[in-house]
Amino acid sequence: MRPHAEYIGSLSASFNYLDLNNVVNLRNVPPTPSNYAQRSGRAGRSGQPAMVVAYCSAGSPHDQYFFRHPELMVAGAVSTPRIDLANEDLLRSHIHAIWLRETGLNLKSTPAELVELMGENPSLEFLPSVQAALADQAALDRTKTRAGTILSGMQDDLKKAAWYSDGWLDEVVLSIRQSFAAAMARWKHLYRTARKQVEEQQRITLDHSASQIQREIAERLRREALLQIQFQSREGQARCRRERVYSLLYAGVG
Repeated sequence: MRPHAEYIGSLSASFNYLDLNNVVNLRNVPPTPSNYAQRSGRAGRSGQPAMVVAYCSAGSPHDQYFFRHPELMVAGAVSTPRIDLANEDLLRSHIHAIWLRETGLNLKSTPAELVELMGENPSLEFLPSVQAALADQAALDRTKTRAGTILSGMQDDLKKAAWYSDGWLDEVVLSIRQSFAAAMARWKHLYRTARKQVEEQQRITLDHSASQIQREIAERLRREALLQIQFQSREGQARCRRERVYSLLYAGVG
């Protein structure tokens, strides 16, 4: 019987067994009743009975409080979800998403499909199709128009935000291309670092003046770097989809 771990929230996990699939073990007491309902709801679906176990740490005042008053967590009121419409990061990401739609740029499955990877020392320059999207001024104009329409219906909230000004939208639109390139720079750095590690560790594995332990460590590090490259390249597309690692994370539109 092989367990399958499924992560819930930030630091909790459930384990799904073929014949034991209605148990949730929480490593601590969740912050609020709504968190508790979401995490404990992983078990007992379809009307099945379930067991939920929450560990209460002696060193956590939060855990100890609800250990003494469990009814406040288990049967507590779930607050109505709220969202701050005047959240600058949220609005900026939404405008980036509008721009991606207006350019028609397909982010594919991995960032590797957006750059040049040919040769022993790939340039990692954007492909022509990506460069064309970045240079599309009409797409920027359409983005500004659509975003302006959205923001016009939020003026009451925006006027209360300390970060907002009349020129904010212009600044965001003008910096979209730079923001996209900066987001992709993180992936490029990771890719180049992995390739450099492969080369450096390969030299050590072939250096017979190095000790056996040094060569074994170098070989392990070389394999790890190769796996990292595979994960970041087109070869890792299926794995990226399976593990839900999308290019949107790098593009800053999520």
